[in-house]
Amino acid sequence: MKIISTSFFLLLFLISVLTYSNSFAGNPVLMDSVQALGKISGTVVDKDNNIPLSAVSVQLFNSENSLITGAETGTDGKFQFDNLSNGTYNIKIELVGYSTANVKGVTITKDKPSVSIETVKLKSGSVTTEEIVVEAEKSAIELKPDKKVFNVEGNMITEGGSAVDVLKNVASVSVDVDGNISLRGSQDVKVIVDGKPFGQQGANLATLLEQIPANQISSIELITNPSAKYEAEGTSGIINIVLKKGTGFGYNGSVSVNAGTKDKYNGTLNMNLRNNKVKLYGSYDYRLYNFVIQGTSGRNNFINPTSSFILQENAGRSRNITHFSKAGFDYTLSERSSFSLSGSYTDRDRKRNENTHTTQNDLNNVVNTEYDLFTTDATTGYNFDMALNYTQKFKNPKQLLTGDFSFFKYKDNSVIYSSREYAIPVTIDPPKQEQFNIDDNNESNAQIDYTHPFSENSKFEIGYKGIFKKSDKDYKTDIFNYTTNSFLPDINQSNKFIYKEQIHSGYTQLAGKIKEFGYQLGLRAEQTNVDGDLKTTNKTFTNSYFDLFPSASLSQKLGLTEEIQVSYSRRISRPALQQLNPFVNTSDPLNYFSGNENLKPEYIDSYELNFLKYFKTVTVNPGIFYRHSKDQLARSRVLIDSNTTLTTFTNYGTTKTYGAELIVNGSPFEFWNLNGSASYFNTDVNAENLQQGFVNDGYTWSGKINSSMRFPGIVDVMMSYFYSGRLVVAQGELSPFQSFDISLKKDFWNNQASVALRVSDVFNNLKFQVLLDGSRFSETFFRKRDTRSAFLTFTYKFGQADKDEKRQRRNSPDQNNNDGMGF
Repeated sequence: MKIISTSFFLLLFLISVLTYSNSFAGNPVLMDSVQALGKISGTVVDKDNNIPLSAVSVQLFNSENSLITGAETGTDGKFQFDNLSNGTYNIKIELVGYSTANVKGVTITKDKPSVSIETVKLKSGSVTTEEIVVEAEKSAIELKPDKKVFNVEGNMITEGGSAVDVLKNVASVSVDVDGNISLRGSQDVKVIVDGKPFGQQGANLATLLEQIPANQISSIELITNPSAKYEAEGTSGIINIVLKKGTGFGYNGSVSVNAGTKDKYNGTLNMNLRNNKVKLYGSYDYRLYNFVIQGTSGRNNFINPTSSFILQENAGRSRNITHFSKAGFDYTLSERSSFSLSGSYTDRDRKRNENTHTTQNDLNNVVNTEYDLFTTDATTGYNFDMALNYTQKFKNPKQLLTGDFSFFKYKDNSVIYSSREYAIPVTIDPPKQEQFNIDDNNESNAQIDYTHPFSENSKFEIGYKGIFKKSDKDYKTDIFNYTTNSFLPDINQSNKFIYKEQIHSGYTQLAGKIKEFGYQLGLRAEQTNVDGDLKTTNKTFTNSYFDLFPSASLSQKLGLTEEIQVSYSRRISRPALQQLNPFVNTSDPLNYFSGNENLKPEYIDSYELNFLKYFKTVTVNPGIFYRHSKDQLARSRVLIDSNTTLTTFTNYGTTKTYGAELIVNGSPFEFWNLNGSASYFNTDVNAENLQQGFVNDGYTWSGKINSSMRFPGIVDVMMSYFYSGRLVVAQGELSPFQSFDISLKKDFWNNQASVALRVSDVFNNLKFQVLLDGSRFSETFFRKRDTRSAFLTFTYKFGQADKDEKRQRRNSPDQNNNDGMGF
């Protein structure tokens, strides 16, 4: 606890210094930045004759559409709101006998505290409502009360990439060479898309994320200490991937084509159509990716002199083809109710060829076994999801009722053929086998939420959510019989496993604000029912448990430019299907694999302390965190005989993780934006419940920096670098990895078209390496993909707004405000 204590006092010292420096009377620049308050002004005229309109009702709302104040235009048609804090506002303008206008996205910052919106023209005798969108370039990082938002739309560093490439550039997130995602050092993170579940977490997550094009993503939300309103699943929190939707009236769209080295291609088409009541949007993406794989595995055996060292070297090539399509619509039923339906479909085809060369040496380093394993894998599959939402508002706009239903289906069919060719000893009839795997998963979610305001600054929330999962894993293996000259079923390597899970949950939450003090207190209850059925052996198991998950968040503004926040949540990590399936896979005679039906859920208590400081051109967000896990879910590897290891899953006793994190976002110059993050944490693992001496501890640190420079009329340049230090587990450690990307972009044709050049992993450093130590063996794994590639992307935007109504307008360049808080 020495490190977390030191971090805590360093954070308090930083808060004291920053607070003192802001209040120091001898610094007029800082005094002005504290006292400066913003204003919004504008003019309303008659559309037909441009005569100013007086006595027009003008209402000012915050970003959550809560009414702040109101005003009326004077005889000159002008209005003005003064003494406004930094933030984003919406304005409603209406006059009896005229159309109504909604001005959205007006943002005030310390750099540009005064905003004058474009002249609003109301049409006489019309009852229509037009929407004027004040477009502004969003901050790269937005800090919300319960999450951090990373706006990635238009991020050049991910041109031609996927969701995995986007996540590589998000603070606190690490992505290894196989696409496995970690948040603050933990791979147990809940990933959702548009707030909805996204397939089975775990085995197929990286595959699914690879199929989401980067240019379809608007933002990434990190919720490291979720409130009771969110599911309790996930050790380190929740990552929400927010996809783009069409904006504006009329129609608009874009087309993009991309080509990369080593045969990597993709093309995307987006279309959007919108009027007063209906918004339609759709997209299609085609992706063809080829890549090579290489790796090694070396095992030292301390108990068997005839196989004291085993070396496996593998090399392979993979070809992936993906079709991704998405469509949906939002329909406004009335002023207070709306309805939306969306869905996506992905079709995939993967072919993979791999060769593994194995040598086995005795104690005198003499080779006594040598063979090659040739494997071909042909996999086809699809996933489909749909989401339905209904929103009902009441007389008080903060009183809200929402209902959501979503469904997700994931299915894969694979045929894997493998054969061995022995050099030592010479084998006349080398083994051959075929595997036929069907992986079928379904998940349904039903949710209802109600928000009731007690006052302008307090509200009560209550809701229910039901999750229903079913997975059917059918694996069949045939072995070639040289006597019959045909493949025959092998029941020892075939299994059918059906898994069902139901989670019923309810929550209540109270949130409010007393002057500059904010609070959010909640409690969530979850009932989990699990059924597993290994059809092959008629082995069944059930589990049922009930849990309570409290959460709390307190915040205090220390001034206009400073805020401190402390939060707590209790969370859970449930064993996944592949972790529970008790079948032992013996297809590799040196490396067995199985699940463990006796696994218990992992429980986590998470604490955070964050501080937020706004300078003139920089936003700084330091924080410290602490997690205590009981019965942590983890892999374990044991030597079960003189040659073979068994990889399975188990529960560690306790794990403690504590550390500090710093996120900085700023613009040193108008053309240059910098954002970066650094985190340092220590992990203590105690797994002596499994074996005496199974303890490990160690620190790690990681860092990211993104630099974006815009030279108007010339070129845009973006560079990104990340480093992830070693991570410890009970039996060893994961070695550090790093990557550097660079991108250039040129706009032309009045910004309707652009060409971008991106180079990923410039120095070819991204790799995956694990070191394991046991009392009877030690082992090293190494894997590498061809992550260094160059991509060339051409994008063209098209569309036609409804110019007659002028429903979408763009503010002038000097109004593109950006305060780091976002809208």
